[in-house]
Amino acid sequence: MIKLLGKRSWLLGILLVLAIAFGAYAATVRIQERGSSVYMRQGYQTLREDAILTTGYVSSEDIRLTVYHDIGVFFSVDKGSLTSFQYKIQWSSDNITWYDEVTETIAAGLITDTVCSYTMTLSGDTDFYKLFPYRGNYLRVQVKGTGTVTGSSCAVYIEAFN
Repeated sequence: MIKLLGKRSWLLGILLVLAIAFGAYAATVRIQERGSSVYMRQGYQTLREDAILTTGYVSSEDIRLTVYHDIGVFFSVDKGSLTSFQYKIQWSSDNITWYDEVTETIAAGLITDTVCSYTMTLSGDTDFYKLFPYRGNYLRVQVKGTGTVTGSSCAVYIEAFN
């Protein structure tokens, strides 16, 4: 086959194979979770296994993220007796000090920062997705139920985009 392709075509073929191999390697998304490396090609990573919700915020696993622009967070919530479901996104640069996502309101020239707490009123079991811009090296999600938490549960997954 090398004789048929000639020297230039053979070299281009080798370069093409190397480019494909490098592309597959570059497409592998690296996520570090609590000291161990997890590699994702496509799909998502579990932040919180399906577990019963409480009336106080509970943190998911923290994940180290590198070279991302957007983070997609998937929630799978079983309503049980809940009235609503709440969550917060937290970012960290060192995996020690955590910062809540905040929003600003402006009134009469005064800017007020308020911690973002998202609320989803539930009429039944639901799966939903929220996209966030990338803000730090580490991410975790805090979740809680409001009302009676009997029979409720929540799982949280993440997907990272370049």
